[in-house]
Amino acid sequence: MSAASILFALALSAPPERVFDKVWATVGEDYYDANYNGADWPAARKMYRAKAAAARDDDELYKTLNEMLRRLNDRHTSAIPPSVVKQERSRSVLRIGFGLQLVEGRWVVKAVDPNSSAYEEGVAPGWLLEKMGGKPMPQRTGEMAAFDESIQYRARCDAGDPIPVALRDPNGAPREVSVTCRKLSITPKHEVKILDGGVVYLRFDEFAPNSHRWMEEVLQANKKAGAAVIDLRENRGGLLDTLHAILPLLFKTKVPFGQITTRSNRQTQRTARAGGVKAFDKPIAVLIDSTTASASEILAAVVQESGCGKIYGSTSAGVVLFSVREDLPGGGELQLSVWDYKTPKGRRLEGAGVVPDVKIEPALADLRHRKDPVLEVALHDLQNRR
Repeated sequence: MSAASILFALALSAPPERVFDKVWATVGEDYYDANYNGADWPAARKMYRAKAAAARDDDELYKTLNEMLRRLNDRHTSAIPPSVVKQERSRSVLRIGFGLQLVEGRWVVKAVDPNSSAYEEGVAPGWLLEKMGGKPMPQRTGEMAAFDESIQYRARCDAGDPIPVALRDPNGAPREVSVTCRKLSITPKHEVKILDGGVVYLRFDEFAPNSHRWMEEVLQANKKAGAAVIDLRENRGGLLDTLHAILPLLFKTKVPFGQITTRSNRQTQRTARAGGVKAFDKPIAVLIDSTTASASEILAAVVQESGCGKIYGSTSAGVVLFSVREDLPGGGELQLSVWDYKTPKGRRLEGAGVVPDVKIEPALADLRHRKDPVLEVALHDLQNRR
């Protein structure tokens, strides 16, 4: 074996052909849609296997795998490199440290982690992000994964290399800085507060293993509250079991959960158990936006269709397929969509999202002035309904 071959072997966590074959075969056998959303899956093997086999490191290999998986046009399905799997398990992931939202057709910095290099460089909420890694930002949220790979975001993060970013501050002045990825906590965040009129406000960003216990404690401690606001903005979804455990906290009787469809077209109607006397029986408002995804979209849809409460904000992400994670050789994982979903009234949310009852699109001026018109309107309505 040549010196170059030895170096490549050290940079790869497993033989690339083995990883590729496991990904291709698993999709072929278990993907929820036997027609692969119109993709020619046998042709994908011919197109990408040689390229995967020539990968010099995990970054090149997983870039190729995800290029192939994007042919499925499914934001749930992706190949996750071993380095990221390790970070996720430690609840600490390499990130640049600022969150983005597409507002009025522009990428806006929504929040900055105080432990990040971006924070040290002075990046602040309300700034516009125009370029990253020397390339203009994509026009749509669904293009972000391909964009990250085009600028080698993951490789730069893992190597600790600086990533140039071009921004514009609220005064319109250009700001160019270089940021480096740092290990930042991804521990689930929970927030609760009492709003004007005794309305209890709950916000959480993930359907994590203990999220339902937290919500139950909050709602039980605030039984006398006149109403509740459940803020699902920036909630990326999570565990189906947690969603099943949350629904009884909002419904006294059994509530239709929706229809699950498997690859073989087997359809099953799901129902969440009754909450009985423990259920919160006051008016509810649910807040959503384009960052509301997966399980959080299902919760919003069930509340909306049951008449339990109203939905406020902007249309959700439309990323609502049930997925599982499969181990790959070398420590990576394949996240794979295995079930389709329709709401109790037969709406398919994948690619469409939940359309709010009261639509309020995000505005750049509101974000910069720290105003929240979605919460203000919801709170006003709840106070008038009592």
